[in-house]
Amino acid sequence: VPFLKPWHPYAWIFAVCFLLYARTLFFDLVLLDDNLLTVDKRLFFGSWGRLIEVFKKSAFLEAAGGHYYRPLLLWTFNWDTNIGGQSLAVFHFSNIAFHGLSAALLFSLFKKIGTSRNSAFFLTMIFAIHPVLAMAVAWIPGRTDSFFAIFMLASFNRFLDFLSEGRWKALLLHLFFLALALLIKESAVFLPAACLAYACLMNKN
Repeated sequence: VPFLKPWHPYAWIFAVCFLLYARTLFFDLVLLDDNLLTVDKRLFFGSWGRLIEVFKKSAFLEAAGGHYYRPLLLWTFNWDTNIGGQSLAVFHFSNIAFHGLSAALLFSLFKKIGTSRNSAFFLTMIFAIHPVLAMAVAWIPGRTDSFFAIFMLASFNRFLDFLSEGRWKALLLHLFFLALALLIKESAVFLPAACLAYACLMNKN
């Protein structure tokens, strides 16, 4: 299909994600943790020099819920605050961008495992527009899932590069993205087992 060559699928993926979720740019807070992670932390987020401090903080204020270690999530909120100030549209735009990037990485993964370009695009579009992921885009803290998917897919993609090309740089990048995924969600600990299972399956074939 001509419109799927060569980089066009990625442009379509981001365009579809933006058009589908553009109305979220005008959404307000729903006061379900989003206020605790954005408005209530504006005093903490207001400086570029505080980007390192997110690795020393709980995602929630101690009085609001105890320990919840999500440093990279806080880092993205800090970034959005420094760019947009009091504007929630910047937070929502970031959510859309993260969702689009995770979909683009999924498309890349489909191609690496041998899925045809047309089928990979079709499956990726299902992922991009599926309503089950609406909360991950429309609800500001929902970016945790999109951000997690980005690093998990990036890590697995680099692992596939290592298997096919044997380059140690790919393996190091795999480990780097795995480490970042662990700073988003603890469930990333299962990725090495998935990679090992995939490698064993490929060796049997």
